[in-house]
Amino acid sequence: MLSRHAEILFWVGRYLQRASQTGQLLSITSMSQIERHASTDPWRELLEVLYLDHTFLEQREEITPDGVIEFLVLDRTNAGSVASSMIAARDGLRNVRDLVPLDLLEAVNLGHRAIEATTPDQLARHPALFFDQLGIQAQRVAGVIHDSMVRSDGYRFLVVGRYLERAEMTLRTIEVNRRAAGSDVQAWVRVLRSVSGLHAFLRSRSALGSADDIVRFLLAGADAPCCVHFGLDRCEEELTLAFAGTPHASALRALGRVRATIEYGDVPSVMDPALGDFIEEAEEGIRTVSDRLRDDLFAAPSIDLHSYEVM
Repeated sequence: MLSRHAEILFWVGRYLQRASQTGQLLSITSMSQIERHASTDPWRELLEVLYLDHTFLEQREEITPDGVIEFLVLDRTNAGSVASSMIAARDGLRNVRDLVPLDLLEAVNLGHRAIEATTPDQLARHPALFFDQLGIQAQRVAGVIHDSMVRSDGYRFLVVGRYLERAEMTLRTIEVNRRAAGSDVQAWVRVLRSVSGLHAFLRSRSALGSADDIVRFLLAGADAPCCVHFGLDRCEEELTLAFAGTPHASALRALGRVRATIEYGDVPSVMDPALGDFIEEAEEGIRTVSDRLRDDLFAAPSIDLHSYEVM
């Protein structure tokens, strides 16, 4: 397939996952604010974790819950908002419509139209309902990808994009909740619910456990899609197939390094400031993987991604 098509599908996967998990982060922060009553700190921390605090304050005078929610959901001037991510995903799919099933285009269009129909007032009145609907739409898109796409290179790069973004956003989810809730187990249970990981955690632990147990599961769990380790394993599997027979391997080496950090590193306690450093290191590793993919394939001098057909 063409390198530009591979890059488009990679970023479609990232944009779709970013839209979904931005909603999850907002839902978690909303609950944190309710428990901490009128504090605006969770919203500032959310913007900081997403590296959007300066951009937000350039446009708005103060940080308020409704302002942050609108900025992260509907504001098209924010390239990281849910609306912007869905537009980018939809436009990307239009450019590779021959490579993806019609069902996927329809599912993404439905999600995009639902966001377009949402007004700031509606979002402010019923944020929880919007986040629930966003989660349902994300599950529909994921189901279409899993059930309808041919297991070709196009599928592989879309899946790699989804799981890299999911891993990075899960790291940010951990950081947001660590700052907002500390070792409050109930807050971490809500995180598990938001990423569809509560059942998997209970199956693996047979008991609720502590906040540290939940964080280690979200980082190093190997059997649940919500876990960073699981996602990086999937990326390695798909990239190994996509790279077969080519000399480009720096992305795989970078992926192996960050996966080893997650799988074998000593995860600090939730209350230990070193956990923030651990998460930052893992995030940097994931960004390096994305950079290496760009260097190896997407920015390659040749227009062809491969000179062979992956069977």
